[in-house]
Amino acid sequence: MTLDARNLEVGPANVYLEESGVDVLLGYLGEDLTLEMASTASPLTGAQKGETPLDKVISGGSFKLTVPFKEITLENFSRAFPNSTLTGDKARVDFLPRVGLSMRSLAKKLTLKKIIGGVESTQAKDHLVILEASPVDGSVSIVFSPTGQRVIKATFEGWPDDETGRWAFMGDELSS
Repeated sequence: MTLDARNLEVGPANVYLEESGVDVLLGYLGEDLTLEMASTASPLTGAQKGETPLDKVISGGSFKLTVPFKEITLENFSRAFPNSTLTGDKARVDFLPRVGLSMRSLAKKLTLKKIIGGVESTQAKDHLVILEASPVDGSVSIVFSPTGQRVIKATFEGWPDDETGRWAFMGDELSS
């Protein structure tokens, strides 16, 4: 393997959420936009070795994106908090207990696109597409302070796509 400084990265990204078949830019975001991918594994043991793991097998995982909305809008409140609904004319958000609501039923395509040199990249390798993502059981905290900027921080969880089994992909979707 050779070293290649062109693979080093720093920088922000734009996030899009598909609404009515159109990718909608979520606006200005905070600096702590965070992608978290996790795998969980279960140990395999044998009585001859006691509780010592002899191997592990993947038993699950998760795919999450924390989105810090800096644009405080009714639409962003409804996007971030699953216990809310936006009225048809988008003039009000109602916050209510939606007990029993399937969070996956709220899932939409979510796309993250890297910004390089102040410009959104058009290269597929710089785009992450979560096929089905919805806000999950988190809490939204908003500070009302004379010196702190308000941020609606939401966590979106990816669900495995029924057709492909994928949570997400980067790069050329049609590549085999």
